[in-house]
Amino acid sequence: MVSNHDNSLPPELNWEPAASMQAQADDCLERTNWEALTRFASRANGESPCKLHAPYTLGGSFLVRLLEFQDGTRCVARVQLRKSTPESSRKLLIDIDTTLLLKEKTKCPVARIFAFKLDDANAARSAFVLLEFLPGNNAADEARSYVQIASARLPQIGAVTRNAEERFTVGPIPGIGEPFDTAASFIQGNVIVTKAYEVLGVVDWENAYTVPWELVDAPWFLSTVPRLLNRPDQYDDEGRPLDKDEAGQWADEEAYAEMVREAELDAHADINLSQMLADRDSQVLASTIHRFTQGKMGFYGRVLDYVDAK
Repeated sequence: MVSNHDNSLPPELNWEPAASMQAQADDCLERTNWEALTRFASRANGESPCKLHAPYTLGGSFLVRLLEFQDGTRCVARVQLRKSTPESSRKLLIDIDTTLLLKEKTKCPVARIFAFKLDDANAARSAFVLLEFLPGNNAADEARSYVQIASARLPQIGAVTRNAEERFTVGPIPGIGEPFDTAASFIQGNVIVTKAYEVLGVVDWENAYTVPWELVDAPWFLSTVPRLLNRPDQYDDEGRPLDKDEAGQWADEEAYAEMVREAELDAHADINLSQMLADRDSQVLASTIHRFTQGKMGFYGRVLDYVDAK
């Protein structure tokens, strides 16, 4: 078993994997040929020798470890937590294609991809992606990134993919089917479109899809439970929270929307994103759809009645 303690790990990384996933982590650590993985990394970086730091963390369907090259530069190894399947390979390819799209078409600071393998049929015995290590971001950095992500627009709703001509297009969502032309046809599939963004250099796009504006939500570190999912007596006559903590969270959301607007102006972009984030009704709808698919309890009938009345 690999120890998860290493005093040489950068201080900004506070990696404490969830105990509930320890069995899966142990299986991944034992299955993976880490020496072969470091060789992949060295070859991808001009044969520069590298070492593998012992600590790891878990994110979604990946185990993450840090590699450091002789010149002091670092990269992140995202290794598939479970044995690869055709489905996991398709999702990993979506992850990679989305990263490449954002790298090519936007100024979003996505990590450079050094190397990847889509399945376990390689010397490392696990599917993996080697990514450039990025430092942590503050809220203003996140706002600028969000603007750039929103600028990557495609004509349909679905998963990002590359066609035979290496051009970016929209493909079927794994487990759902063909690209959708309208928001209505997309929502009928009872699909939640999620995007997990690890601010310490692990950008996970395997569940990222192009979506209609109606499903754009604030980042999860800011997003609050929509008021219509809670009891009415928790809000004043204007619909604002009575609880001081929740009121503070609303203020943070509003400040973030303003940061996004400023970032849009700096980037000479349109203001669609900040308008959606500042529109409380739009945020209620997007956040409600996200929470419904996650099994969050709430008064969903009130949301439907409210939207129908609009």
